Formats: sequence, structure tokens, C-alpha cells
Amino acid sequence: MIRYVESRRHRPEDRLKTVLELKPSQTETPFAALDALYFQIFSSVDNDQINDVLKVLGALILIKDYKIDGLGLLEELFEYRYGQLEALMGDMVALVHIPANQWLPVKIYHASLPDFLLDPSRSRNFFLDPPRAYAHLALQCLRFDRAGWGM
Repeated sequence: MIRYVESRRHRPEDRLKTVLELKPSQTETPFAALDALYFQIFSSVDNDQINDVLKVLGALILIKDYKIDGLGLLEELFEYRYGQLEALMGDMVALVHIPANQWLPVKIYHASLPDFLLDPSRSRNFFLDPPRAYAHLALQCLRFDRAGWGM
């Protein structure tokens, strides 16, 4: 929550007010308040960018064992220009660390974020559907390999 409020892209007073006004779902789940915050953060992403944000998060969550998490590698994998991933993930600074060095990994701050995204009852329209995400990642890897980078 602190990183959300401290976002350089927004006024801290406005962000704090948003957090204080969050209404957790009426269901009695242990993560209702956290889910409300996650939902607010994802809702703040531009509609034309949310699918790309979810694709990047899908790569970080679903293929984490393969260490395809370096900033530069992710930009190449998704065919982004240098700096484009940082701009895309701008509203995610409360949840994801984007390093200044392209060789360092992009990291998800909270272990609970993958649980949220992979549970359709919690993430609703931000659900990260694993089969669909894996299929997209496979296509990206094929494009990446054909471009001569050789994964």
C-alpha cells in the first residue's frame, strides 16, 4: 500500500484517499482488503495497456523457473523498444520493481499477487488464464527464436 500511495506518477493525497475509500468485497475471504487494493491498481491501468501488462506479469509468474525476467530480455521477448516496458508497467510500481539496469530482473514485490491473478474468483476480469498465457508466451518465444536470439 505504501508504494501505491508513494507513486511518483500520482498525487499521494489522492492515492491515500483512494485506499481509505476501498470497499473490500462482501465475501468473507482473508484477502478481501488486499484484493480490493490489487483490483484498484489494475483498474488504474489504461484499457489499451492492460492486456500487455498481464502478458508481462504472466511471463514473470508462469515461467519464473526459466529466469526470463531480466528487463532487457523481457523487452526483447515482447518486442518492446528500450524503455517501453518501464513505461508500460508505470501503474504497477506498487506491485512490480522495474530495475534501472537492463540486465537486472523485473521482480514482483508480493508473493500474493500471483495467487490473486491466478484465481478467477479474486481477480475477475484481470484473471491470468494459464493455458492462454502459456500459448501467448510460446508464440513470443517462437518469434524471439526466429529473430535469431536463440533461446
